[in-house]
Amino acid sequence: MALFESFRESTARRALQREPEPARERAGVNLHQAQRIGLVYLDSDEPAFKHIKGLRKHFGGEYGTRRTQALGYVPVKEKAMPIWHTQILDLHYFNLDHLNWYRKPVAETKQFEKTPFDILIDLTDGSCLPLQFVVRRSVAKMKVGRASAPRAADYDLTLEVSPQLSPTAFVQAVEQYLAQMNFV
Repeated sequence: MALFESFRESTARRALQREPEPARERAGVNLHQAQRIGLVYLDSDEPAFKHIKGLRKHFGGEYGTRRTQALGYVPVKEKAMPIWHTQILDLHYFNLDHLNWYRKPVAETKQFEKTPFDILIDLTDGSCLPLQFVVRRSVAKMKVGRASAPRAADYDLTLEVSPQLSPTAFVQAVEQYLAQMNFV
């Protein structure tokens, strides 16, 4: 079984490499100028879920962001979904049932990928294949992620941070840079 999973993983990585980059308007955007922010995260437990809910409010209150949407990947089948996953406006998820054989999201992420965010922030370490497909296919103006991510070339801005850095600390680092940067 491990051999099959290894084969499936390598096949999925090759499919990701062949995934075309969408036509998009690239632009550097400061957090104070951003009107739409997208967050991509791995939803592993309830505290992570609550943290994302708090981030949405934080960006709106602190920077006046008009809309912050989040898309989480929950690595379980639909029947095993945790109770805290009630659909909340702008906080969506997809799970194992929404992936094809290549671990590529098939339908649930399309609307998110086609939203022209000013900033898309990948809160993961970049190792989650389904979320890598979402980042790759996104038409966001600026994509932000970790420099140590396997697909760092998909980001427009990468931050060199410790691989063990928590998503909370990573967001603080992103905030520090994007609030102070001025793009011409």
